[in-house]
Amino acid sequence: MAKMCKFLIINLIVSLNLANSEKYKPLFLPHFLPFGEYRAKYLGFARCTSIQSHDKIIFNLYLSKTSINTTEVKGNITNYIVIDDSFNLEMNMAVKDSIGGWKDNAFVFKKPKACSSFKQLLGTVWTQIMDSGGNYNATCPIPMGFYKLSGLDTAVFASVDFMKKFFYGSYKVRFFFTKNNEVYGCLVMAFLLINFIVSLIFVNSEIYKPLLLPHLPFGEYRINYLGLTRCTAMPLLVDKILFNFYLSKKSANTTEIRGNLTNFVQFDDSLNLEFNMAVKDSIGGWKDNAFVFKQPKACTSLKKLFGKAWTHVMEGVGVYNATCPIPVGLYKLSGIDTAVFSLINFPKTLWLSYSSVKVKETMGS
Repeated sequence: MAKMCKFLIINLIVSLNLANSEKYKPLFLPHFLPFGEYRAKYLGFARCTSIQSHDKIIFNLYLSKTSINTTEVKGNITNYIVIDDSFNLEMNMAVKDSIGGWKDNAFVFKKPKACSSFKQLLGTVWTQIMDSGGNYNATCPIPMGFYKLSGLDTAVFASVDFMKKFFYGSYKVRFFFTKNNEVYGCLVMAFLLINFIVSLIFVNSEIYKPLLLPHLPFGEYRINYLGLTRCTAMPLLVDKILFNFYLSKKSANTTEIRGNLTNFVQFDDSLNLEFNMAVKDSIGGWKDNAFVFKQPKACTSLKKLFGKAWTHVMEGVGVYNATCPIPVGLYKLSGIDTAVFSLINFPKTLWLSYSSVKVKETMGS
């Protein structure tokens, strides 16, 4: 017997409003971006072309890859004016949406006293950044001049005074210096915020095989169930336990499993319980073996896996005071709320993605 369930694992945090209104305007990205600790992958720099500027602070910066793990900022900055506290420091971050367009104002920052605010934002890396441009023992204001960057490791930006948890995604941010609503210098930086955790190996080898998915964000999740279907592409399928399940949307926030289950054999501990999870990759294909589970004593293992949800699920199919084994019979599901599966003994943090899982009971091979 085997069945397949398709679902979407999405981040448990639906939305976040930034509370420090002195620095930040509210950020609301509820619909597609997971949230958590991040690392930044820098993609490029450009001068602003879409806004009018006096061009009194000119940035000519670019990225240089010096090794597999090291990217440096090189180029030069020309100040035709003194950067002091008569200016404002502003940032406007745009996020790439699910169809590839850019949405402005995902994050907005505006502070008076530009030089002091910039120094405060850079925090402990102020000196390192100023030194890389040849401005040693730097204080405010920053004088007029030509500053050449010999090579600034982008890793230093991890230490700036910015939030350490954020929404993962592709961003463009405009940094600009303004006075009386006029722009005197502007720089665009593009970067990708990705999950700080690169990979995880489950240590309980009795239950789980290693899972390695370095490209997907990772964290606590909730599940959006997409469908249930019987397996059709499996060899040696005997069909002694038949699933005829479907999803029924009961309300905006409630989805139920309905249908029936027919046991032509007793479901007992002579069987093995197996899961094989496939994950959808970046080009829409399915990759098997993203998560593999195999346990002997199928009935006992299923009861242990379900944990607190065991009674809910068994009563949902009309089996009250259920124990192992589960007898031969036809079991009708009147409606099991999918929310009950959040109680099962499955890892509470996982890679966030589209997934499908095959659940099967086997004997021998």
